[in-house]
Amino acid sequence: MNALSWLRECVRALPLVGIIALGAGPAWAAEYEVRMPVEKTARIAPLGDAPESKPAAKPEAKPEVSKAAPKTALGRAAEAAAQAAVPAKVNSPAPTATASVPKAAKPVTATQAKKNVKPVDAGSHALSADPDAAGEPLVTHIPSGPPIPVIVPGTPAPAPIPVAVPAKAPKPAPVVVVDPKARIMPPAPVGTPVSTPLPGDGQWVGDVDVEFRADSIVLRAVTNGAVERVTWFNLADPGAPRKLAVDLRGPWRKKGGAVVRFDTGPVKNVVVGEHSDRLRLAVEFRDGAVAPVLEPKLETGPKGVSLTIPLAVRLAP
Repeated sequence: MNALSWLRECVRALPLVGIIALGAGPAWAAEYEVRMPVEKTARIAPLGDAPESKPAAKPEAKPEVSKAAPKTALGRAAEAAAQAAVPAKVNSPAPTATASVPKAAKPVTATQAKKNVKPVDAGSHALSADPDAAGEPLVTHIPSGPPIPVIVPGTPAPAPIPVAVPAKAPKPAPVVVVDPKARIMPPAPVGTPVSTPLPGDGQWVGDVDVEFRADSIVLRAVTNGAVERVTWFNLADPGAPRKLAVDLRGPWRKKGGAVVRFDTGPVKNVVVGEHSDRLRLAVEFRDGAVAPVLEPKLETGPKGVSLTIPLAVRLAP
């Protein structure tokens, strides 16, 4: 048989092969997966061999579906035969979008709105800061702090709570050191004192002396006329001697000695100084003889002035 004869025989056998293929096609196609134009894959089982039911798989992310390729005549015939024999099973239907309907809120009772209590088991207790929940058997009350006052318009504001301020410790009193010579009475002058004569014109100051008493001293200054104004101030610098300055206001001048000194007693010396508008008598005391602040008693007359100064010590004769 030559090639031409063999080709003729093959052409005559083609219809028979097609008939056989159409009959056996469903059985051959049953063993293969057929990609359907849907989002899921269906497996076609042979006749009489139903697949076991399996739990539905969880829906997965939708893959991008590409357009299916056009089916051939053989594929369409196999699909029709398989669908006629056994209905195709799909793992899970495509999810359908359903409109979500909001649930109606449950009515809240007055007791639930008033109390801040979390639901707990029967064997535990709830925590609440509400003072009305203190009597509940399953509620542990936690104090929430002092109440906040509410001020109603037209009512007076509450009085502020006084705050205790610790008292400052008093400063220790300074230690006063008394000079032993301040307690000794100075000796009386010997003989009759001679007064210094003063001119009749002008404003002049003559003799200046000190009279010592047991608890005070008297400072005297002789003048040739009345002194209209007298002032004084204290000099209590801790680093300087204790002094009292007495000023005779006006153009007064000194006649005679300008310094009077004492070896004992509360006064060390009296120094007279002239200024254009005053005459100053500076009295220097021994330590501890007088108080830090002095208030002398002033007396004036036509022939001079006198000041009585209290002492802080008592003089012994």
